[in-house]
Amino acid sequence: MQKYPAALIPANRLYPGSQIALCEYGYLIASQRPLLAQSIDLNPEVKKALGLEFGVDKWEQVVAHLDKLIALWDRSVSNELPLSNNFDLAIHKVYDFLASRSIINQHGNWLK
Repeated sequence: MQKYPAALIPANRLYPGSQIALCEYGYLIASQRPLLAQSIDLNPEVKKALGLEFGVDKWEQVVAHLDKLIALWDRSVSNELPLSNNFDLAIHKVYDFLASRSIINQHGNWLK
């Protein structure tokens, strides 16, 4: 999970589908839910039945993940530790996601 900055280190147990996320969403919510170790190609109906659906209603998790990324950046600056290229990619993906959901307006201000 080193690919995804701020990723959770999940407890060694079984998780119901509603508590995990597919790797394709790792850059968006890795700090909020355990990720499946590898990407799997599932029919959208199967994803929904397993609780793996990632819809617009989950933007709060993306914002919470952004908070974790900012905290990671703050720690790296104060300790003079380098961040990986994946950090930049995660930030870009989060902002792209939020911008596509009109959470951020064209002036960069958060909408209420």
